[in-house]
Amino acid sequence: MAKRKKYKNLMGGVLGRALKLREFPAIGFVGQVIMQCLAVDIPKSVKFGEGITLVHNCYGTVMHPLVSIEDGATIYHNVTLGRKYPYGPFGGIVVGKKAMIAAGAKILAGAETVVIGEGAVVAANAVLTHSIGPYEVWGGIPARQIAILDPKDKRFYKGTGNR
Repeated sequence: MAKRKKYKNLMGGVLGRALKLREFPAIGFVGQVIMQCLAVDIPKSVKFGEGITLVHNCYGTVMHPLVSIEDGATIYHNVTLGRKYPYGPFGGIVVGKKAMIAAGAKILAGAETVVIGEGAVVAANAVLTHSIGPYEVWGGIPARQIAILDPKDKRFYKGTGNR
């Protein structure tokens, strides 16, 4: 019973169901086949919080086994959460509560853990290689801070670049 609770509030259509199916030994292969059809690589060791939203079934998404996604986070399609270098130590990646990672974003960690702060946004196609604070908006290649969000109403209140 404890394993089924892991994906209790996971939103994500077909992918959400496939992740749930993997936990049942007799039919787990069905979930794995569905994930392969969606070109998704999410190892069983990835830790999901409650109320995660996987938009558009996360087509093309790849996650390292040492990724942790906290409650209420949103992840779009074609996102990579993985290694900066193919060899050497890997600190892991933590996606904070209510953070959003937009389509095509790449978050790459080395020896130190990369933490995406609570309510932070990583813009589409950004390449982020370091931790970011809560309610910050980062975008570009390499990623730079674009703005800071107001935690109360989610509007930009301090721009650091063009909007």
